[in-house]
Parts: sequence; structure tokens; C-alpha cells
Amino acid sequence: MKTVIKQNWISINIDKAWENHTLQEWLDHMVPSRSKQHLLFQNHEIQLQRKLPARTTRLQYHDQLDIKAFSSGIDFLLDNHEVDVLYEDAFFLAVNKPANLLVHPDHPDQHHTLVNQIAFYYNRQGIDYPVRPLHRLDRDTSGVLLVCKCTLLQPLMDKLMQEKQIYRTYLAVTEGIVLPKHGVINKPIGKDRHQSNRFRISSSGKASITHYRTLRHQDNSSLVECRLETGRTHQIRVHLASLKHPILYDPIYGSASNDHSLALHAWKLTFYHPIYEKKITISCPPPLSFPIQP
Repeated sequence: MKTVIKQNWISINIDKAWENHTLQEWLDHMVPSRSKQHLLFQNHEIQLQRKLPARTTRLQYHDQLDIKAFSSGIDFLLDNHEVDVLYEDAFFLAVNKPANLLVHPDHPDQHHTLVNQIAFYYNRQGIDYPVRPLHRLDRDTSGVLLVCKCTLLQPLMDKLMQEKQIYRTYLAVTEGIVLPKHGVINKPIGKDRHQSNRFRISSSGKASITHYRTLRHQDNSSLVECRLETGRTHQIRVHLASLKHPILYDPIYGSASNDHSLALHAWKLTFYHPIYEKKITISCPPPLSFPIQP
């Protein structure tokens, strides 16, 4: 898809695949949020051939579609701290989140979270966008976090995340030798009524599926690759603990350590780029302190 960014707008040349489709069909594919679509028309933030179009207008090859795609306003306090950028283009940013760092602040005046650091990075780059991570990582988890710069694409990326079309792969080092070496953990997860920050396997919980594969063993520990099919809070931690192989240094589901961080790392993330129309894979090696390296 050929696009040109003009301030907060993008100009799109309609390609052959969309010829004779209606503008509404294109919007339903690219902006799967009726409220967002409504605002585009209401605020005159969409033009076709430099005119306000009707939703039923049929697109023609090489038509020019202009649409407001970016919002203005960094909305978190700035933390003067470097971020480790893994991938960046005009629409997305991926960073390496350190362990022992919150992604979001608990209140607007809070500092020292990853989004505060990204806000500082945006400001330094002359980017005036709100900071919008597409998913979360636990405070204790390190690794790849994907951020959407483009407000227009946010509903689509949220939909792809819900439909499990954004693939996330983690590395965990567990206590003991995990056998069988590969499998699927399909156990629902719910809140622990007796401990507010803890989750547990529960028949009344939400469906939770983790695919795992043991890569190697070392000193009665296992390096396990985990791919999430669902994204529940503490999912990998709860699922591996349910196999009697909790993650090393897990203060909630295993044995805490004052000298080590939780041995869980977001290793890879793969998504289909809706503008560049190609698959993007972002990987991040675990920190050197990780107990077993891949």
C-alpha cells in the first residue's frame, strides 16, 4: 500500500485489490471500529480525491484517499531515561522492556514506568503522539513490547491481538526438568480469592492456552519456549507452576530471590504490517543475567 505521511494525515493510493470495493468495505478492513469511522466522517478527517466521500463510494485504482491517522499530545510525564529500541517505523515502535519496571503508571503523576521513558524518547525525536502499547508485560518480565504510534491503526491492531494474529513467544527458565518436552497447557485461569496479586487454575476462570517446548536443560533447570494463544495476567507463570515447574525466582508462584529477577523474557513478536503489507518479526535476546541462554 503506497502511502505518504503529511503531518498527522496519510495519503493512500488505492491499489488494484480494492478497485470497485466501497469505501465502507475498505474502512471495515482497515479501521474496524464504527465509533472511529463515525468520528472520521463527523470531523471531516477523511477525503477521497480531495472531496468528502460517501461511505458507498466505489474506489477506483489509483484514487487518492487522505485520512487523519495520528493524534497529537504526549500524555505521560517524561522520564529522562534511554529506551532500548528494537524496531521503529512511522507507525510502530518496539522496545526492550527491562525487568522490574512497570509498563503503565498507576496514576497520572507517577514517574519511572516504561511509558514515561517512551514519552521522553518521543519528545526527544520531535514526535508528539500519545504513547499506546498494544499489550502488557508483567513488572518482572523483560523483553519485546510493541507500541502503536498511529491512532488510525489502533483498532485494527487491537482486533488482530484479540484474534491471536499477533504472535508472542517467551523464554522461561523453570525449576526441574520439564517433561514431556513439548505440549499445550489448556487450563482456565482466575483470580485467587485469598491473595489479590495471585492467579490460579480455576474451572470458573477464563480460557487460557499456552504452547510450550523445552529447548534444553541445565543444572536441574529447563529453558522453555512458550507461545501464548491467550494473554491472561500471569498466564505463563501460572501454567508452568501447574506442571510443578514454576519459573525460577518467581516470588508468587515459586521461590523468590533477592539477587535474581524472574526468569521470564518476551523473546519474539510477529505481526503483519497493515501498511507495508509484510510480516514483521521482532526478536530480543534475554539479558546476560538470564539463567540459561537460548
